Amino acid sequence: MLKIINGTKKEKPNYVSAYARTLLKEINNSNENQNQYDIEKIIFCGVKMIASDYDLTNKDEEQLINRFDYISVIKELIGRLTPRELLNIFPVNKTYNGAKYQSKDYFSTMEALNSHGIDKIIGENASEILWDYMNNDICDFEVHCMSVMSAIMRAQGKKDLFDSFLESQGKPPLTKYYLETDAKGREYLKNGTTGEVKRVYKKIPRYLKVAK
Repeated sequence: MLKIINGTKKEKPNYVSAYARTLLKEINNSNENQNQYDIEKIIFCGVKMIASDYDLTNKDEEQLINRFDYISVIKELIGRLTPRELLNIFPVNKTYNGAKYQSKDYFSTMEALNSHGIDKIIGENASEILWDYMNNDICDFEVHCMSVMSAIMRAQGKKDLFDSFLESQGKPPLTKYYLETDAKGREYLKNGTTGEVKRVYKKIPRYLKVAK
């Protein structure tokens, strides 16, 4: 049997609503002659809102397209900045072991920014710059962008980006797994090729303790 030790979990604040309210306020306060500071505030709130709002459940094709249009506007505004200005809004994570794990880190990010030109306007290269950028909010923003694109493709009856990638990796294609939840909240990992399912067991949270 499990019992709760030191009892109550606080309800998480609604970050999406908070960033959305701030974003709307900044847009309403700005005008056609937006200065650099206005643009940077809108970019900050926009990226944070998108990065926090990752749930695409029950969104129809029109809602998904609207979300993608909004992401495109944020990227267009990022394109007005230089990499140095972007660094002031979203500092690069101070992780330095990317070469060891074949992942992005501080060094790979700065190499990409310097290769573009640290003081050169990003312009149409926003997607490429963001893809190489190691910052948690930027990474979440880019992942959500890809998720929205995939969801739109599925809504239109097409294969999503991940399925297309798996098929491009040779024959037989790599296997795709799905995380599914039953009526009792139990999670299962389903093999997309064979249909085989396996139960997913989670670790017991630290605030729970087995009662003796």
